[in-house]
Amino acid sequence: MCDVVQQQIERVNEELKARDPEICEKLEKLKAELADLKEDLIKLYEEIKKLKAELADLKEDLIKLYEEIKKLFLKRFNELRDDIRIKTKPIVKRWTPIIKDIEEIILALIPEKKKEIKKNT
Repeated sequence: MCDVVQQQIERVNEELKARDPEICEKLEKLKAELADLKEDLIKLYEEIKKLKAELADLKEDLIKLYEEIKKLFLKRFNELRDDIRIKTKPIVKRWTPIIKDIEEIILALIPEKKKEIKKNT
């Protein structure tokens, strides 16, 4: 796009050289500024490409770090889960009959349930 604009400026410049030298000088300055802007845009484009590559590398590093943390977390979580099961198993064994007794007492206190219990026994 810069090249097209630059070519148009050159064409208009040639036409105006004959008519008005002052406008021609201004156009030459604009042409030089446009060339400088083009160089700056090229430099910015190269910088953006570098930053994009760096971001891709960072993304890969973050994914690796996430996977490592995930492994450690899952390992620790599984250890804790197993430890909790081992430690609570005796409590659950003792608790289960108590819960069943409480359930029977509550069901016995509800009149409709008493009839169902008698029918089932």
